[in-house]
Amino acid sequence: MANREYRPTVSQLRTFVTIAENGHFGTAAHRLGISQPSLSQALAALEQGLGVQLIERSTRRVIVTPVGTALLPYAQATLDSLDAFVSHARGVKGGLAGPMNLGMIPTIAPFLLPDLLRRLPSVAPDLRPQIVEEKTDDLTDSLKHGGLDAAVIAGTAGAAGSRRVHPLSAGIGLGR
Repeated sequence: MANREYRPTVSQLRTFVTIAENGHFGTAAHRLGISQPSLSQALAALEQGLGVQLIERSTRRVIVTPVGTALLPYAQATLDSLDAFVSHARGVKGGLAGPMNLGMIPTIAPFLLPDLLRRLPSVAPDLRPQIVEEKTDDLTDSLKHGGLDAAVIAGTAGAAGSRRVHPLSAGIGLGR
């Protein structure tokens, strides 16, 4: 019977998701860096706390029960949300983290992007850049309406909606 006050731990949810993804207790234990008995105990505690069977155990393979199949997306979403929380906390703490939409004009992208994408992981390892190539007018509109976090554009400091313009060289500016 389920305990209404029970709340699963992150470790228990990660155990359930990893077993379901791998279909094998040994593989899941290896991926999580724990022993197979510890993995089994974590799953058993989760199932007991919830009052449902999530995984059918057999000697040959693991089968996710219908209840487990229904709950799996919620467990995964919880873990994804927690990972996003941690990533954003790290970003707030000092470094850039999470998704970043960066716009760039096509005439400059071939010159700046390769070096930028090569160096970025060492400077901001938790940053996930998404690059958009458009004309300056389209990029400034996207900046103004929140579709971009930053842009490398042609022109001068008059970029509509930009908060800061940092000149990179003659005729080129970085708006953010």
